[in-house]
Amino acid sequence: MCELRAEGAEKNQNKGTNMENQNNKDIHSVIISLLEEEHNKEAAKIARLLLNQFPDDMDAHLLLGLALMNDKKYDKSRRVISNALVKFPKEWRLHEIMGHIYGHLNRLTEAEKHYNLAIENASEADEEETAMLHFYLAESLWGQSNRDDAIANWKLALEINPDCTNAKEALEEKINEYGEPKAPSPVFDELYHFQGIHLNRYYSLVRRDEFIKEEEAKDVIGIIMNGWNQFVSPRSRDIDNMTHEERSAFFKTITLDFKDVVVKWKNKK
Repeated sequence: MCELRAEGAEKNQNKGTNMENQNNKDIHSVIISLLEEEHNKEAAKIARLLLNQFPDDMDAHLLLGLALMNDKKYDKSRRVISNALVKFPKEWRLHEIMGHIYGHLNRLTEAEKHYNLAIENASEADEEETAMLHFYLAESLWGQSNRDDAIANWKLALEINPDCTNAKEALEEKINEYGEPKAPSPVFDELYHFQGIHLNRYYSLVRRDEFIKEEEAKDVIGIIMNGWNQFVSPRSRDIDNMTHEERSAFFKTITLDFKDVVVKWKNKK
C-alpha cells in the first residue's frame, strides 16, 4: 500500500480543526522536513513531545502517526491515529493514514473502510488529493479480489485528476485487452471474458444483474463452463491465433441453453 507523503501533510497543515499558534506550525514544518529526509525516529520524538504539550493539536497526531508508520511501527501508529479519531472523527487525513496502516498490516477490509470514510469527509480536499484517495481505495479493493470496483475507482481517480499517474499506471497494468480486469493468467482472461458475455445474456433473461442464491450461481456457471469445454477448448489452437476482437466475436456466436435455469429462477426473490 502507498504511504502518505510528507509534502501532503505540509500542504494540508493549515486545514486542521484546532486553533494552532505560529510556534506549533513552525514545529510542524520541522517534523515535515525530517520526514522528507526519512529521519522518522527523530520526527516521531518531536511530534510526541508536541502532542504531549498540545493534546488537541490534530496535526501533531497526524505527523506522529505518519512518522511511526513510515518507521514500520504499524501497531503504534494505529493506536495514535485511533486516539486522534476519537477527537477528530471527521478528519479525512486521519482516515487516509489509518487506511495506509491497515494496508501495511494486510487488513484490507479495514483499509477499505477508512479510505471510504476519508472520501466521505474530504470536502476540503483538492482534486489531486481526492483522486489519490480513490487510487488508495482501488488498491485495497484489488487486494480483496474486488477487481471491478477497483477498476472503477482507478478510472474515477483519472476523471477527477487526469494527471493522476498512479491511476494511469494501475490501469495499464491491471486491465487486459478486453478492457476488463486482468486475471492471474491469460488463459483465465479468455475464460472470464467468455463467462462475462454469457452471464450478461442470462441476466437479461431473468431481468436481474446478480444471482439471488448460491445454488443459482452454481447452475448458471455450470452451464457456462460446460459451454466453454464443449465449444471453446476443442478450438484452443485456432483461438490462440485469433486477435482479441476475433476471440470476442467467436465467443458471442456461441449460444448456451439457459431455458431450464431461467424457468427455475426467473420469478424467485
